[in-house]
Amino acid sequence: MSAKHPATSNLGGDKPKKRRMSLSLESKLNIVKRHEDGEGANSIARALRLAQSTVSTVIKNWANIKMAGETSTTLMAKKVTRQREPIYEEMERLLKLWIEDLTQNNMPLSTTLVTVKALSIWEDLKKKDYQVKEGTTFSASKGWFERFKNRASLHFLKLTGEAASSDVAAADEFKLTLVKKIEEGG
Repeated sequence: MSAKHPATSNLGGDKPKKRRMSLSLESKLNIVKRHEDGEGANSIARALRLAQSTVSTVIKNWANIKMAGETSTTLMAKKVTRQREPIYEEMERLLKLWIEDLTQNNMPLSTTLVTVKALSIWEDLKKKDYQVKEGTTFSASKGWFERFKNRASLHFLKLTGEAASSDVAAADEFKLTLVKKIEEGG
């Protein structure tokens, strides 16, 4: 008895699997501008060699795309392929300004301090009537923090913990005492 689907059968046809394509923010803004200038979705799709459904989805989400275009830097515009809710964008923008202010004043930063401030900003923005979809939450997790550092280009950020508040004089004195003990053979 033969198998229903032999291993050599070509169920998907001769075409290789099509990869999902992501558009840059710049491309999406171009689509929105062309649509605002009166060009139809089908003609935009043909001109840019995109699926008509892709162009229609971009046009449908034009408000979020325009907001992302206004708030992003040129470096971010090359990377952003997916828009998030405006409250997330605003919270991260304010958090980045706060971090830059602290680093300008040589203030120590810790992961805990940044995540607590992010939660504080989130709550303040929710009180200011930002339209948030029901069920949308923000937890300031470690994963979010790592992705935020990448999005905000904060690779240089030096985070400190207890070391920032440690007693440097006592540590130096301990080093000297330790060296003396070692030299004495103890």
